[in-house]
Amino acid sequence: MTVRSCVAQFHQNRHDSRIREQRRALRERRAAAMQANPSLSLEGWHAYREQLIHHEQQQLGEKEGSGVTLSVAT
Repeated sequence: MTVRSCVAQFHQNRHDSRIREQRRALRERRAAAMQANPSLSLEGWHAYREQLIHHEQQQLGEKEGSGVTLSVAT
């Protein structure tokens, strides 16, 4: 394995672990929201999730400047 391929693999693994962490955090938020409001519908969850994404984008934008995109998997 070349140094270049090792570095590429490292960055891919790091990216994958960040995505897994985002998904885990989203699952935890969804579980907390469902416990707090058991009657929350799927549509209500999606609206809540969009609010979370918007809020996190604002926070990241404040930290890093404009043009920040947050990708959240469902």
